[in-house]
Amino acid sequence: MTRSCERAQAELFADILRQEVAQMRKSITKAESRWRQRCQAEGDVDPPERLTLVRVRMAEAVKMLDALNARFPGNR
Repeated sequence: MTRSCERAQAELFADILRQEVAQMRKSITKAESRWRQRCQAEGDVDPPERLTLVRVRMAEAVKMLDALNARFPGNR
């Protein structure tokens, strides 16, 4: 019983993480496009801090998804 409850929670959390990752990918794509435009207009500029933060958060979310999938195979 407990194992099935854990699996259900893991599936729910994984779904939420997948949605978050998808949203972050969209945000990163838009931000990178604007950043490239700035680089073309102003020369090379460092990536915005917000873009770097979103990349880090997305990497963390992907690691959590990987861990859930390793603990609960077939959870995709």
